[in-house]
Amino acid sequence: MMPESMAPTPEERESYVDQLCGVVQVIGAGASKTGSTTLALIGFLAIYGTPTFSTVALGLLFADGRSPVADLEAAGAHAYPRLVGCIAAMALMVWVSRVRHAWLPWMGAAGFIAAGVMALQIEVLTAASWRVGVWPDSNSGLWEPAKMMFKLWTSSVGLVLLAGTFSVPFVIAQAADAYVARPRKGARRKMEIGAAGQGDTPAAQVASRVQRPRLRLDDLAGMSELKAQLREFIAPFTGYASGGAPADTNGLLLAGPPGNGKTVFAEAVAGELGFGFLKIGVQDLTSKFVNESPERIQRAFAEAIAAQPCVLFLDEFDAVGMKRGAKMGNSNGEDVKVVDTLLTEIDKLRQRRVLLVAATNHPDELDEALVRPGRFDRKIEIPLPDAPAREGILAAMSKKYRLGASAQTVTRVAQMWERRSAAFIEAVCKRVRDDLARQGQQEADLVAFKAAARAVSRREGAIPKTGVPLSKLVLPEATRRDAQSIVYRLRNWESLAERGGSPPKGVLLYGPPGTGKTNLARAIALELGDWHVFEVKTADILADPRRFQDVIDKACEHRPAIVFIDEADDLLRDRNYSPNATATNEILKSMDGMMGAVPEVVFFAATNNQDAIDAAAKRGGRFAEKLFLDVLRGEDLAAFACTELRRRPNVQFTDDLTAGWIAQAVGEIGPADLIATLDKAVNATLVDDHSRSVGRKDFADAFAAITERTLARD
Repeated sequence: MMPESMAPTPEERESYVDQLCGVVQVIGAGASKTGSTTLALIGFLAIYGTPTFSTVALGLLFADGRSPVADLEAAGAHAYPRLVGCIAAMALMVWVSRVRHAWLPWMGAAGFIAAGVMALQIEVLTAASWRVGVWPDSNSGLWEPAKMMFKLWTSSVGLVLLAGTFSVPFVIAQAADAYVARPRKGARRKMEIGAAGQGDTPAAQVASRVQRPRLRLDDLAGMSELKAQLREFIAPFTGYASGGAPADTNGLLLAGPPGNGKTVFAEAVAGELGFGFLKIGVQDLTSKFVNESPERIQRAFAEAIAAQPCVLFLDEFDAVGMKRGAKMGNSNGEDVKVVDTLLTEIDKLRQRRVLLVAATNHPDELDEALVRPGRFDRKIEIPLPDAPAREGILAAMSKKYRLGASAQTVTRVAQMWERRSAAFIEAVCKRVRDDLARQGQQEADLVAFKAAARAVSRREGAIPKTGVPLSKLVLPEATRRDAQSIVYRLRNWESLAERGGSPPKGVLLYGPPGTGKTNLARAIALELGDWHVFEVKTADILADPRRFQDVIDKACEHRPAIVFIDEADDLLRDRNYSPNATATNEILKSMDGMMGAVPEVVFFAATNNQDAIDAAAKRGGRFAEKLFLDVLRGEDLAAFACTELRRRPNVQFTDDLTAGWIAQAVGEIGPADLIATLDKAVNATLVDDHSRSVGRKDFADAFAAITERTLARD
């Protein structure tokens, strides 16, 4: 026990309480004045959380509630402020370690460890002093502190205290980050003045949305060429963090298909610079009320200026930056006001330490004045993820959703998903997770990913449901064999690639009119089961050849898919003799242009005259596979006629009208003409409510009307 003379007097203890209360009042007043809940949280953690956790928890739980605080001698009376100081130093080191500098992270880590060791020493000595009644030193013996150190690492209470001691600094550092990123007082006041008169509507409420970036460019897999372009552009802005003057360049426009990671790259740019990240969506800039959209834009830019240096990211920029006058029926001219406000604010922003980044899916629809040099000095296309990027995204999503996929499976799936967006990959991983949970499985294999991908990209309206599959279609044996080979290679293209084979990229169906070229394409799609078919409308492509790329994009999104060009004579005719060479060029470029062929997207074209097709379309890599469909003769004709007669169970045919007789009498005929002949013969007997059997004469009359030929024999 310590002497009474060494113990703090009640008056001294009251002065300590008064001082503590005074500090709390100062912090509370500051938080109330600025309206900052973050400052209030920091005050609570620093004044109440740290001392309470360190003293009460250590004293009452770890030391089993022994001697009171007043029984410590003078050396121990300073343990509590020292412990608070150590934890504050640990929080400072956590914050320092996050600064992007060559040596500061290492200094922060070393300082954190040193301060943590000192905090543990104080905790152990404090607990030991409450057991022996005096502050341990070399004279009083260090056996009790050694026992307390052992207990600290072995007891459950000790482990909880260890975790708490080392986690509180991270909480304080995170709160400090949020406090630093808040809008400054002057800017807050300006925004409040700007919102005056708007009432308490949500549109008038302005809150800081500046976030700390969660990643840098190196945290993103693949896309090395894109990263190099971004690093080159942001090099002039690295001096902003140290108060450097605004650069003479600004404005980065990111364009690309939806779901390919434009927002992620914008955040990574902010992380690379070490700036705050302010993301503004179209809902933050537009309003249904007249004149409110320009005011929202002004407040958003003011918020970015208040938080400088930072990255201001405008997502879905085409929604607010559309060409003036493009929105028909806007009697108030609100779109003109919005664009005019954006022009003014962007010009002002170039004088500030704020990097402007915008993202759009439709760069061609933006107002020319907005995207000219001097406002957006750099335009970078964000392509779909390359193979390393897809593998990195898949690995991250597999870990996030606990798919249990092996590294080999991830690599193979990444190779399969050429020209797939990051959003699609995540959607498929979610589907795999749900499928595994429903089936009670723990690990996702290639089959699971393939099934989930087809379920996510499935578009029911584009999958043929009617018709005859290839297995039931009457075809010459050579044609059937070639068609079955195409189906096999399309159905098993992944395993085929491992064995050195390749699926077809383009199939040309040619032959006389009415020989079933369109039916064969539909039959192949039905045989495959879940393949989409997107038919190219010749008139649309001739009117605007760029529309063919829209069909390709749709097929890539909903693959596996067949792009079918019927009556391809006009679109693929030899360009030396064709008035539609532009359309032909667009089709050939889309099939195997700079981006290369897309897996599970195959082109089918049907023509009556193969010789008229451009030679470049028939070369390898395009329509290299060719299927000839001739008119039906002999046994093939008899088999087809038999199938068609059986397909009409409610029609009565005379006994002499047989498939054999039809084949012998007709000689040769296309499938379409034979079907039309039988339909016309049946319709000729339905002149009133009393139908009669269809005979040879009915068939002969119908045949003459359809083909303008007479039968060889009646």
